[in-house]
Amino acid sequence: MMTSLSDRSNYKTLNDYTYLNQASLGLVPETAVGAMHCFLDNVARHGNALMSDQEELDFLEPIRNNGAKLLNASPDNICISSSASEILSQVPFIFQFPKKNKVVLVSTDFPSLTRPWLALKKMNNNFITKFVDDTSSSNLTESLINELDSQTAMICVSYVQFSTGTKVDIKRLRQATNEAGALLVLDVTQAFGAIPIDIINIKPDMVVSSGYKWLGGHGGIALGYFSDTLLESQPRATGWMSTQNPFETSATELDFPKNARKYTQSTMSYLTVKGLELSVGELIELNPSRIEKHSLSLSSYLLKTIKGTKWNAFREINSPERSPNILSLFNQKMDSKKLSHELKEKNIVCSLRNGRLRVSIAHYNSREDIDVLLAVLL
Repeated sequence: MMTSLSDRSNYKTLNDYTYLNQASLGLVPETAVGAMHCFLDNVARHGNALMSDQEELDFLEPIRNNGAKLLNASPDNICISSSASEILSQVPFIFQFPKKNKVVLVSTDFPSLTRPWLALKKMNNNFITKFVDDTSSSNLTESLINELDSQTAMICVSYVQFSTGTKVDIKRLRQATNEAGALLVLDVTQAFGAIPIDIINIKPDMVVSSGYKWLGGHGGIALGYFSDTLLESQPRATGWMSTQNPFETSATELDFPKNARKYTQSTMSYLTVKGLELSVGELIELNPSRIEKHSLSLSSYLLKTIKGTKWNAFREINSPERSPNILSLFNQKMDSKKLSHELKEKNIVCSLRNGRLRVSIAHYNSREDIDVLLAVLL
């Protein structure tokens, strides 16, 4: 029997629900909730009485350090912002494209990656946005690489596609973009905390992740990685904290730090910061490699069980692009309203995305959770 990898008592929701939806609004561990309550009760509610200006500036450093450990990166390269969209919205404007005018995107990727480029295209009709399709009969990594040419400035893509669970081969992408002289920007929101990510090994130009899914945080925070080369550029959107000494509050000067702190714009949800600091620390202890193996075992069990039934997977068990943590299931006769009702009746929480059932598997899930879902599907 495949038991949970982590302590299920750390997630009160599991007392009443079969939760297979970490890819949407993820469960927040009780330890993180406790840390958030403690900070609110003992510090935050008292304003500056118990938090000095310097303590406020230093407040982000523990989560910056934990994020750096999880990515195997330097803390100086880690940015903390209020959302992944905040960072991604700047991407078309941070990078300079003096000669190349084409970016390669995925047509069903999360809109935060694509809409900034559509906005740029409205301002610059000469810029080309090339969309490739993520289909079950094709290899997304190869489709992206096939679009690289002398005009390609960048590939901007999610490591794991949110609706299909397709996992691109980021090592191959990095090699191909290097050979083509193109940049690589990765949204790892649907992978960070569930799959090992090694910045030193991958060497991307930029990585961004929301904090409220696989990292176990609440809404209102994101982590980003900026390469050393990228840090030589300046932000195109800035705020009062994007400076060497924020509390000097100089309104007439730009004095950016040399590290990724210059991409933190303003005050954010410090409660969320405190909770994420703790939940990311727990993920470091669990070890993403172990989490990946656990999810892979459970997802393989599910795929083997539905084989030969009316249900099919967008990425089958032997697909090289199958992610371990997100499964996209479908059958030709699925009545989504009926299925949603049956799942709700059984207290099973999943998501419907693009006409398919999305099942996300986390470290707290067990084979029993999968069996509960299978009892409804089969």
